[in-house]
Amino acid sequence: MRRHGTVLAVGISLLALLAAACSDVEEEPEAGGGGTAPDTANVAQCGDETIVLAVNPWIGAKANAAVAQVLMEQQMGCTVELEDPIAEKAQFPAMADGDVDATLEVWPSGHADDYAQFIEEAGTVVDGGLLGITGNIGWFVPSYVVEQNPQYATVDGFKEDADIFATADTGDKGRFLGADTTYSIFD
Repeated sequence: MRRHGTVLAVGISLLALLAAACSDVEEEPEAGGGGTAPDTANVAQCGDETIVLAVNPWIGAKANAAVAQVLMEQQMGCTVELEDPIAEKAQFPAMADGDVDATLEVWPSGHADDYAQFIEEAGTVVDGGLLGITGNIGWFVPSYVVEQNPQYATVDGFKEDADIFATADTGDKGRFLGADTTYSIFD
């Protein structure tokens, strides 16, 4: 099992890299190379171990992990492997078992039980803090539907009149477009 120190170092490193990537400080390029050499002062943070990042199966998570991988490899000299994809519900057990070192995107509203089990109770996962991406699980209805049918402004209003959401495929039963069942959902 990987050490908690590695997970904490990855989290701190990612926060520092994201802050640096968003800064407006420009450095003079070194003559002759064209590329950017790894920051050798930070290489010790990675050690010889490969850092494994969880990649949730949606495009935003793939983008986050790809940026982190490039920054960690090119700026810190780390070796980074992406666990792509990992089922969202499998990421906490994978971190606890040492199969994954970090995940960059967790929607807290869908992981209260995991947070309690793996972070608060077992202490096998460390909360590295917020990275700036905030997601909320919820339902969305087109505004024109709510304007014409105010009862649909809340979930309780859907108990009747499913035919308002009818399609050629569903007839008068309407259609509910939910998320992938491997995501944290409350449907």
